[in-house]
Amino acid sequence: MAMNTLVHSANCQVVGFIVTTTGWIFSMTCMGLAEWRVWYMENSSAPSPGLACVGMWKVCTYQSNSLQSRAIACHRYTYSDTYVPISIRIAQHLLLAANLLALLGKVLTVMGLQKLCLAHLQKKNTCHLFFASSVLSIIAGTFIFMAVIWNYHSVMNEEGICFPPSFHIPFRPNKQEMGSAVPMAVLAAILMLLSGLFTLSYQLAPNSQVYPQISEMRNSQFQSFVNPQCHVYRESKWTGHKCSDTAGEAATMAGCALGKLGKEFLALFKGSLRMTV
Repeated sequence: MAMNTLVHSANCQVVGFIVTTTGWIFSMTCMGLAEWRVWYMENSSAPSPGLACVGMWKVCTYQSNSLQSRAIACHRYTYSDTYVPISIRIAQHLLLAANLLALLGKVLTVMGLQKLCLAHLQKKNTCHLFFASSVLSIIAGTFIFMAVIWNYHSVMNEEGICFPPSFHIPFRPNKQEMGSAVPMAVLAAILMLLSGLFTLSYQLAPNSQVYPQISEMRNSQFQSFVNPQCHVYRESKWTGHKCSDTAGEAATMAGCALGKLGKEFLALFKGSLRMTV
């Protein structure tokens, strides 16, 4: 029964690890994409109308109004760029923190699974590892959701960005909408949240015990060897002493046996005195 609980817990933790890894891959992928905001530019200083994709770490411009065309140029942000708005800076740090926390949660899950596979079943330590991993996954998913909501707020308010003139991108486009990186980020956040809740739901059983204590095994073997019927006697009819239900100590059983022998010897002695008289 305990081994079945161990295998079931390990399988559930592996499923949670797979879900977390999938969400982490989606989060890393969408963080590097430029399609967080899509700007449609009809009247700009560019040679021809086109569009621009504003991401968290770079901005790319296209000649035609289609993302299928090849990008003209992509410009990566640096920490020294003053034109990057505070909304993008906050989203950058949220996504970085989310990916680092998810990675740390994956490491803790691997450590917990290693303890289970090696049968070092210290319940508290193992459960603490899985609990910490699930909390980190939930926090990472929440951070990704916060970055998505911040980006959605910027698009709905049609916030502009003062790019350098060399980028040929206006301060505010004629139209802007959310790009394809947003659904991927939402999926990554959902997977991480589900993984955290899934890991919390399947902790080790509180009363599971794989390996009994050695002292308990020795006491059980000694009890069955010395007096296999000691569990039956709740009260000895010879001596009036009570034998323990568990019969965990040899002294109690020896006392019961000696009391019985003493009672018989006393009865024989009294009988011999009567015959003598």
